[in-house]
Amino acid sequence: MANSNAPRDDNFIPAALFEVDGVPGEVMPGQIDQTTGRILTDQAGSIPDTIGTTKGDMIVFTGASTPVRLPVGTDNSVLTADSTQTDGVKWSTASTGTVTSVSVVSANGLAGTVANATTTPAITLSTSVSGLLKGNATAISAAIAGTDYSAGTSALSTGILKSTNGTGALTIATIDVDYSTPAGTETLTNKTYDTAGAGNVLKINGTQVSAVTGSGAVVLATSPSLTTPTLGVATATTVNKVTLTAPATGSTLTIVDGKTLTIDNSLELAGADSTKMTFPSSSDTVVGEAATQTLTNKTLTKPTIDGSVGALTTDTDGATITFDMSASNNHQVILGGNRTLAVSNVSTGQIFTIKLTQDATGSRTVTWFSGISWAGGTAPTLTTTASKADRFIFVATGSSAYEGFIVGQNI
Repeated sequence: MANSNAPRDDNFIPAALFEVDGVPGEVMPGQIDQTTGRILTDQAGSIPDTIGTTKGDMIVFTGASTPVRLPVGTDNSVLTADSTQTDGVKWSTASTGTVTSVSVVSANGLAGTVANATTTPAITLSTSVSGLLKGNATAISAAIAGTDYSAGTSALSTGILKSTNGTGALTIATIDVDYSTPAGTETLTNKTYDTAGAGNVLKINGTQVSAVTGSGAVVLATSPSLTTPTLGVATATTVNKVTLTAPATGSTLTIVDGKTLTIDNSLELAGADSTKMTFPSSSDTVVGEAATQTLTNKTLTKPTIDGSVGALTTDTDGATITFDMSASNNHQVILGGNRTLAVSNVSTGQIFTIKLTQDATGSRTVTWFSGISWAGGTAPTLTTTASKADRFIFVATGSSAYEGFIVGQNI
């Protein structure tokens, strides 16, 4: 009997799981752990559970007391014995089955026979129903004349067939009474042709009419009179060689009654909505924004000349304060600490001023932007009194080159 006092190792599985003193299936009381209820075993003759590494692994033997891991096979494979393998087994692809017998059950009007029923079956279907067949989604049966189809009452000549209501009898249809021909000259009376119907196409002189819109009479080619027409399509429309491009949603072109619009060159107008441009009452030339032109007898109100920009800009305080000279020529800022000053978008020849005001603390200093030639050769000292200001003026003499002057201090 195995030693019941031997230390248990949970990493091992006994090779003879329930073999005690050589008798399979028996476990002595001393071999049961009274706390866990598990069997106590020796490590000797046991298989370590670490032999398995993957879900589905199996333990097989290559010989007596020589266990090895058999890795799990691929999906749908089967385990077969193979004496040529070291462990005596291998994973194999499952073989497909074969037909052993095929037969045909006679039902729903159909019967049949089977040739080669146990090898390569060939099925032949047959029916005892004669005449025309009809089906009802379940079975087939013989169709009934006058109910399921029209059998006719006598021999018919060549032509288009029509049926007689109630009897199912067939006769030859009469042209211009029962139907019209595509190439005929029949007169249609009280007819409505619906071009909106699926598959309907109406052509006039070979040109397809794809849709009908509006109301009134049909317009012919010579001198038609149109009342409040709407011209335009999804793409460009040409009227007397003038191309009109349809807008995405809609636009309005209004010419006052009795007026003429004449354009003798390419012209493109751009501007904001509701913008109105008034031309002079006499003939003249419009002044272009970028063109070089001579103005005569003109009055300019608050113009911007040679890079001059009006208005007064109050700039935001920060560690570095940048004055944008495209915004205005006159800038002011309250210093909240010792600051570095910079300028941007300066035009050569531009004259601009900067007003520096001390905050409630005062004694703030600045580091000026580079390129300044100060009058007297020395940068001025700022007024340090709280809430007091100094104003300076600069002339841009070139790229990053300025002449600097004091306008006033302790303001």
